[in-house]
Amino acid sequence: MVQTAKDVRKITSCEKTVTAFHVTVIRDKCNKCDANYFDSGSHGCKNCGCFDVGSIYNTPSCDPDSGTCHCKENVEGKRCRECKPGFFNLDKENYFGCTPCFCYGHSSQCISASGYFRHQITSSFDKSVDRWKAIDYTNRPVNLQYNALSQSVSVDSGNDEIVYFSAPERYLGDQRASYNQILQFKLRIGKSMALSSAEDVIIEGAAEKIVLPIFAQQHNLPSTEAQLYRSDFTKTKTTIKATYAPQDVTYLDDVKLETASRGIASTQPAYWVEQCKCPDGYVGQFCESCATGFKHSRSSSGPFIPCIPCDCNKHTDECDSDTGKCRCRHNTAGDNCELCARGFYGNALGATKDDCQPCGCPQGGPYIQIDDESGQGCQVCNCDPIASLNQTCVIFTGQCFCRPGVIGLHCDHCEAKKYGFSIEGCKDCECDEIGSKDLQCDASGQCPCLENVEGRQCDRCKENKYDRQRGCVECPDCYNLVQDAARLHNEKLLKLKDDLEEIEQRPTVIKDDEFPEELKNLQTSINELHTDTITFLCVSDDGSYLVAADPASDTVVWKKNMTHGIFTVNFQNTLVHLLQCHFIQPIQVYLLHIQIVR
Repeated sequence: MVQTAKDVRKITSCEKTVTAFHVTVIRDKCNKCDANYFDSGSHGCKNCGCFDVGSIYNTPSCDPDSGTCHCKENVEGKRCRECKPGFFNLDKENYFGCTPCFCYGHSSQCISASGYFRHQITSSFDKSVDRWKAIDYTNRPVNLQYNALSQSVSVDSGNDEIVYFSAPERYLGDQRASYNQILQFKLRIGKSMALSSAEDVIIEGAAEKIVLPIFAQQHNLPSTEAQLYRSDFTKTKTTIKATYAPQDVTYLDDVKLETASRGIASTQPAYWVEQCKCPDGYVGQFCESCATGFKHSRSSSGPFIPCIPCDCNKHTDECDSDTGKCRCRHNTAGDNCELCARGFYGNALGATKDDCQPCGCPQGGPYIQIDDESGQGCQVCNCDPIASLNQTCVIFTGQCFCRPGVIGLHCDHCEAKKYGFSIEGCKDCECDEIGSKDLQCDASGQCPCLENVEGRQCDRCKENKYDRQRGCVECPDCYNLVQDAARLHNEKLLKLKDDLEEIEQRPTVIKDDEFPEELKNLQTSINELHTDTITFLCVSDDGSYLVAADPASDTVVWKKNMTHGIFTVNFQNTLVHLLQCHFIQPIQVYLLHIQIVR
């Protein structure tokens, strides 16, 4: 369409009528709001006021009708000014807008911590290898060379072995201040051909190993020209692959790790360091520790391990967060304050402050040795008849002689982490430290399992789950096919079991005088079956599988698609093939009986 002078005059007139608002002019009409404007009317459009930092691609835009802004994935609010719950630090450089709260998985509420400033850990190799090392895949040291001219370090892969550059101590340890930040370095190889692998960059922690191919974050493979690489990781141990081509040299230079330091003022605060709001049972900036009155649910302590209340029989609120051992009061003792302290007696399991009373011994002594013939008489030992070796006890303390795994003055309960109170004593729970919430099992020996974990000892993942180290995560979707097939097999096996039990429990009753005749009839039926050239046994639902017996050749034929894939086996293996056939289509019971008789 050719724009005329009249059209121009219309456009100019339209633009002059709009002062506080803005419109997009389409040909000779002002009928559509511009980006970041909405509510088109006779007075123009209203400004959406979208916050550019929270808007997609940092470009404010909104719905032309409602004025709701188009926010980045982790940002919300009509103006895209707030992080979604579970996220913090709205940042222009963040493609998603906000960073997920870390908090060791114990909380989803956090804000940016105050007092942190940007800081870089660097290695420029100006004068030396700067404490970097080279190691092979088994962590054995490899010769690392320093190149003064190029101010870099290098490794010669002369023996075609896999070698890594290993970072020094300052890159390791507690690197929570580097959460969601960048590890940057330059790599160069002597030859033009580079081969990548799945483990080009390796980050290792106490129980985790994260690997990344060099090209995973849209990087090029190393070449004769120095390539810049940036990797997002939370780091505790870092190695960078140093061999990308056989019989070649790889050079490393300009390593930088973005981090933050508290109290070192600079022009750029580090808003990416989080301050978590911890739930009950957790304390610390990152909810990394158990609060007073709580302990880690497993003996292998660590900031990722959940915290549970101390078990101290109400004699204290404090216990060691790692071992769970209670700091007992009320004259009690033991890991769980389950015993009376030396010089006191009573039942510490009563959970009151008066459970244990002082022994009435002269001068406050813990006990007194009474002469066997003092004339004052003796108390009954009251040893538990089940878990005591006999009905005698130590004459000074009254302690009975307990069976293995049993404790208590009267041998009346199991030790911690044991179960099965019986005449044989108590057995170890043996709860798996990785898969159990606690190492104490119940009276049946069942350990308290974490989610997606099963087994008496919580030592295996549930069906369609794997990798207990990671909490038994979901198997890939393709495994659902295997799971469905396994479930079908189990259902059919259960039906076969029920049928056999039904036959065993409710057999056909035949009178004694009728038995010879019935046996003769059965023998006749068997002989008739044997005289047939081919005896049909079973077939699948769709007719694609057929099993048949050939008595003349003493073989069984397994026939696929009726005309193809025929093979034979000895007749004594017939039962095996019948069972295989059962998995395809349930067999008539009389056929199974025929094979057993044969």
